[in-house]
Amino acid sequence: PAAGDGRRPRCPDARGRNGEIAYLDVWGSDVEISTDLYRVCRSGSHDGKLLSGGAWDMDSAAFSPNGRWLAADGHIGYNDDLHISVGAVAGKRLRRVSHPPRLASDTAPVWSPKGGAIAFTRTRYDSDYDVRSTAVRIYSAGHGRFWARGFGPAWSVRDRIAFMRGDPDDLTTQQIYVASVRHGSARRLT
Repeated sequence: PAAGDGRRPRCPDARGRNGEIAYLDVWGSDVEISTDLYRVCRSGSHDGKLLSGGAWDMDSAAFSPNGRWLAADGHIGYNDDLHISVGAVAGKRLRRVSHPPRLASDTAPVWSPKGGAIAFTRTRYDSDYDVRSTAVRIYSAGHGRFWARGFGPAWSVRDRIAFMRGDPDDLTTQQIYVASVRHGSARRLT
């Protein structure tokens, strides 16, 4: 259940599965922007704040498969790097789990099918903040590790990750790859 408190889903679909949608509400001024995370049923009912960002500036968020956990990317303040944080949906607080090096950011978290791991993109920049490299990393059991060169991971129920390679800012150079999480051998699809 996406409610995160052990109850039945508030927005069950026709098959009784979770039908909640999470979205970010961005607010503030040109000087300071903040975000709040809301959830709503597909019908538009049960709209409500799930997590207040306040100083936390979230860029994206993903529910765990059981709906009890949330992974988000963002930063606190202007001088902080983009990183991945995780928290219980019912708890309303996030705990930082990734620590990118200087001139790098961690974004676009996605959960493994069983919810025990998170894949995300680490982007490294040069001193002019042009993209130097991208990598898909996996965070599991308290540790992050390099998994493959690329960006934009999507984790399938067959324990494979699809991801992109090429210039993140140039669609004409991007190709889709897929690889097994266990074996890591990437196969180009497009």
